[in-house]
Amino acid sequence: MEARRKIIDALNHESPVNHMEDVVVPRSRIPHLLRAIQVIAQRHGVRIISFGHAGDGNVHVNMLKDGLPQAHWEMLVPAATEEIYRQALSLGGTLTGEHGIGATRRGYLPLALDDAQITLMRHIRDLFDPNHILNPGKIFP
Repeated sequence: MEARRKIIDALNHESPVNHMEDVVVPRSRIPHLLRAIQVIAQRHGVRIISFGHAGDGNVHVNMLKDGLPQAHWEMLVPAATEEIYRQALSLGGTLTGEHGIGATRRGYLPLALDDAQITLMRHIRDLFDPNHILNPGKIFP
């Protein structure tokens, strides 16, 4: 955990404005993911630094704003994020392995799960939390 904190601190020093994603792929597919991320970075003209937990396939993908204009940054983050998610899914991975779906990733959930799976999740939530008091507005607003 300490090493991760130091890396994040260094990234924040490099670019105080940044965006981190947390994708997971099978360990054997990590090199494929990292190559694809660099292609995505080049296509969008953004610096991306990736690190993570090779033992479980978890990769922290950090887009650094650096000196990019704000309007460009605001357009590229969702576009590059979706490409990264699609790449992870195509490699047999998933959208997140450590931080969960929550409010920031819920719009991308249909990339990983079909309507029937999402409906089932909603029904399970309704069963155990009929008043929607646990984590209100996170995955299912």
